[in-house]
Amino acid sequence: MIIKEVLKWAIEKLESEVDSPFLDAQVLLMHTLNCNKAYLFAHSDYELEANQWYEFQNKVFQRMSLKPVQYIINHQEFMGFDFYIDERVLIPRPDTEILVEQIIKEEISQPRILEIGVGSGAIAITLDLLIKNSSVTGVDISEEAIEVAKRNNDKLGAHVSFLQGDLFQPVKNEKFDIIVSNPPYIGLEEYNSLEKNVKDFEPKLALYAENKGMYFYEKIIEQSFDFLSKSGILAFEVGYSQSEIVKKLMLIRGFTAIKIIQDLAGVNRVVVGYRGEKNV
Repeated sequence: MIIKEVLKWAIEKLESEVDSPFLDAQVLLMHTLNCNKAYLFAHSDYELEANQWYEFQNKVFQRMSLKPVQYIINHQEFMGFDFYIDERVLIPRPDTEILVEQIIKEEISQPRILEIGVGSGAIAITLDLLIKNSSVTGVDISEEAIEVAKRNNDKLGAHVSFLQGDLFQPVKNEKFDIIVSNPPYIGLEEYNSLEKNVKDFEPKLALYAENKGMYFYEKIIEQSFDFLSKSGILAFEVGYSQSEIVKKLMLIRGFTAIKIIQDLAGVNRVVVGYRGEKNV
């Protein structure tokens, strides 16, 4: 079959299952043929080899089961970098770029950075690559996530030190200028109502948190003072209804100059606070 025929076949298969059948079909075919969108249109009469047709059908059938495209092609772009992704880690979201951008805006010279809960390594690696002379450490309780993060570290030429362990346990007695986390923050009720493409494929360990999604915020805020430098920064990504609660917990713990940053949709997405006075 030629390109225009296999695209038509795929769209027909996907249109009753997914929201973007045309786009998904294109992405899966581009990945199968290792080409770009321009090639698909310029070579619409190219005939797929038998193994290519088989591989493409397999990808389409996976997508029909609502498996996310990112897990099918093992790829997700994050702030311009190409990350390897599989079902051992959460798919990096564009909203998380707001968190990374905010940390960069702080303009701390040669910062020592700790990320709690690294997943694919998207946050830690991007900070390492974009902040000059930074020293970045990433911690995750999941050994499988650490394996994916290390793969991306090597792939992108970053120099993050990844450690397996629970919260601050692997970095005892160390101090950091920035602690950043996008922890699991979905409570049980919300988790049970998640869409199939998330709940059935993305790791529960990276999504669900006890106490209505607040468990890890409470733990990190409580312990972080011991690991922050004098005017160090604590920065979180938060769920759509959690920013004010996180801000209050940080105020109680003694953080100052706390600010809430919205995403492009106007949703409170990032909370940042200082251990001491800002710019001291």
